[in-house]
Amino acid sequence: MSSGLVWFRKDLRLTDNPAWAAATSDNEAVVALFVIDPRLWDAVLPHRRAQLAANLRSLDRQLDSRGGRLKVEIGDPALIVPVAAETHQTVYWNEDVSPFARRRDALVR
Repeated sequence: MSSGLVWFRKDLRLTDNPAWAAATSDNEAVVALFVIDPRLWDAVLPHRRAQLAANLRSLDRQLDSRGGRLKVEIGDPALIVPVAAETHQTVYWNEDVSPFARRRDALVR
């Protein structure tokens, strides 16, 4: 059985999400992952944390309605995503062109 991992970052939705569409098209099973990076979490105000938590709950409900769940990890994505990817054939994520995201993506690859 083919298995893909979708690393959710900014696009916390299933509809109109290129990474999710590709993963579900290419694989029989797909795992959804979000990594809370403490460096970013600690840098934002409480209302931004609350908004992120609400968006993650919404995404989890969307996944639950399709028979899945959102896996949430806390730590450095450059360490967590590669470990999570070990049990999947392919990892998907949407590109982010910000300098921080480009550096992080390079570390994850």
